[in-house]
Amino acid sequence: MLAPESEAPTPEEAFNAHLREVIDAALIATGKSARAVSMEIVGHDGLIRDIRRGNVPTADKLAALAMDGNKDKITSAPVVAIIGYDIDFHEELPWLFPHTDAKSWFDGDEEGRKEGAFRNSSLQGAYLIIAARALGLDCGPMSGFDNDAVDKAFFADEPRHRSNFICAIGYGDRESIFARSPRPDFDKFNRID
Repeated sequence: MLAPESEAPTPEEAFNAHLREVIDAALIATGKSARAVSMEIVGHDGLIRDIRRGNVPTADKLAALAMDGNKDKITSAPVVAIIGYDIDFHEELPWLFPHTDAKSWFDGDEEGRKEGAFRNSSLQGAYLIIAARALGLDCGPMSGFDNDAVDKAFFADEPRHRSNFICAIGYGDRESIFARSPRPDFDKFNRID
């Protein structure tokens, strides 16, 4: 909740409002069927489970499950999102994709649901990153953590949910952010036939 109009918002309130903008932008960009796949899984409007210092579960708990090179990135960010997916996303399709019986496309095909949910959660995470960056936030997407341990630690109450990747979100330290890596020319990895 923001402070009364007579008071300026605290930095945390301002950041939370900014984060809400980012999430709303990502939701609008993806549409309802993508949301069913990757957003059912975690809090904050179904998109992320934010791990803030002082909250349970804590960033320290997530950092303990990450590679050494990622630990500080996790604990120093104001928000870290676990981007994940729900293997049983198809159960939500009757209300999220009501113009056809899309649920029947996935009934009885758990491997197909896993593949589709993983792909769509990757896209959903990309939308989150694009929205965050468009609104002035820095993002540090990363693998380099024990997915099974993260699932047990953060999704124990939701056993059909799986982590895909994590993303630190905040305002990066310009002194420590890597310069943009080289980008190959189109022809290096692409072709038009």
